[in-house]
Amino acid sequence: MNPTPLGDTHRALAGSPLSIARRWRAQASLAAITLAATSLVAVPASAAETADAPVFTGIAKIYGRGAVDTVLTFDERAGAWSPEPESRAYTWHLSDDALLDASDVLIEGATDATLTPLPEHLGKYVIGTVVATAAGATSEPVTAATFEPVTPGQLVAGHVRILGTVQVDSLLTADPGTWPEGTALAYRWVINDRVVARTPTFTPLATQETKLLRLSVEVSKEGYYTQTGQSSIEQIVKATLTTTTPQIDGTVVVGGRVSATTGHFSPEATTLKYQWRANGELIPGATSRSYRIQPGLHGDKLTVTVKGDRPGYNPKSVMSAASVVARPFGRAPHPIISGTPRVGQTLTAHRGTWSPTPSVTTYQWLAEGRPITGATSRTYQLTRAEHGKNISVEIVGSRYAYLPTTRRSAATTTVGWAVTTADQARAQLTD
Repeated sequence: MNPTPLGDTHRALAGSPLSIARRWRAQASLAAITLAATSLVAVPASAAETADAPVFTGIAKIYGRGAVDTVLTFDERAGAWSPEPESRAYTWHLSDDALLDASDVLIEGATDATLTPLPEHLGKYVIGTVVATAAGATSEPVTAATFEPVTPGQLVAGHVRILGTVQVDSLLTADPGTWPEGTALAYRWVINDRVVARTPTFTPLATQETKLLRLSVEVSKEGYYTQTGQSSIEQIVKATLTTTTPQIDGTVVVGGRVSATTGHFSPEATTLKYQWRANGELIPGATSRSYRIQPGLHGDKLTVTVKGDRPGYNPKSVMSAASVVARPFGRAPHPIISGTPRVGQTLTAHRGTWSPTPSVTTYQWLAEGRPITGATSRTYQLTRAEHGKNISVEIVGSRYAYLPTTRRSAATTTVGWAVTTADQARAQLTD
């Protein structure tokens, strides 16, 4: 793409470079836009120089905005060299007045037809010079200058974003986008056109719920105009409480008093409400943390719902697991053991009459009150390990909506050795 000249051009008159430059300054007031060029016509070679030195006729210009980090181009297309140069040598100077003289500063290393102004060039006019060579003969310098001093550059704004969920108590992070190295960033979190924070992160408060939030990032760098990038506007919404499932503490039995754990709300709920239910139906008036179970609920499934609330948060309701309301067995006698307590003999446990009848009965035989491993049937054959010990049995009766009930029998006499044939014969002789 060809650059667009930002200044008017005019036909140059022959003369020394300084006299021509003075004429350019006299006509500078005619310029109406940012940059222009000093146009020079090369002075014919002196008698001491080669007659074939290139001569430039026409206008030389500097194209470009003349701002930091943009490109200035020394352009000779509005003129012509005769003869055509074999090479060109460029130099660039900084000037206080756009007149090339001994007080101007050479820009070191700037030897191309283009120049990119730096922040340290701010406020200075830029003068470009080209010297052409052909057949060993060197031309007079051809010079062009900018109409105005170098101005600050334009920073290309990055895409400013808010990272995170825009809700109460949620940590938000500013994403300023990509900017040139060395750029300074100033953050402003704005709610309803009022700055509420100037840090890279921000956490909305409960009092700011429903309000509009915007992130503004002011960007500055030496040699550049300050820029401001802004995020999209977002509404601060309510957050959501988190909690664990509540539990029912206490024995869920008719007439018993139970209570609800509150769960662990995060953050802590400022208000808690309770509702007890039977088989999913509300129990009228049961809205306290504790509840005494009424007889009419026997066999029902009892639950409690805990509802937590906090400013800036959506209410959170969570229900406990269901527990069946039980009652004790009406009758649960202790078991009785039948059989002879001798090694090798079999003992039998008799449950007795329960009311109502258990749907499941489990057994555990004990020696001296300690469980006998594997002895979990209604009957048990005594072994040598039980010799000299007292034997008892423990049963557990279970039925839906009734409390599991444990009953233990009385202990037998000490287990003796088995009766041998010789023992029986001696007993008969004794009789």
